[in-house]
Amino acid sequence: MPAKNLFYRPCLVRGGIVEQNNDLPPRLVWAAYVFINGFITIALLSALAFFTRTPFVFPSLCPTAFLFFFAPLSEAASPRHAVMGTLLDRSVDMALMY
Repeated sequence: MPAKNLFYRPCLVRGGIVEQNNDLPPRLVWAAYVFINGFITIALLSALAFFTRTPFVFPSLCPTAFLFFFAPLSEAASPRHAVMGTLLDRSVDMALMY
């Protein structure tokens, strides 16, 4: 795992999720971090979609959430790339629908 992706360790230690001298494998901790945060993000958007009766959850949202939590410091995870990718996806979807 690249060193730049280890930013989560102090957050998890400070939050009490893992002890500072815990011997959990870093890959397991990282996988749990990505899964839990991705799940919470999609669940919140699903709740928003349910209560407002508008479609907030769409197929390209899951890979975007995964990218944000798996490689948050990469250039591909920048807001500009996420917004442009989502707009491109939505426009292709609309073109194929009509």
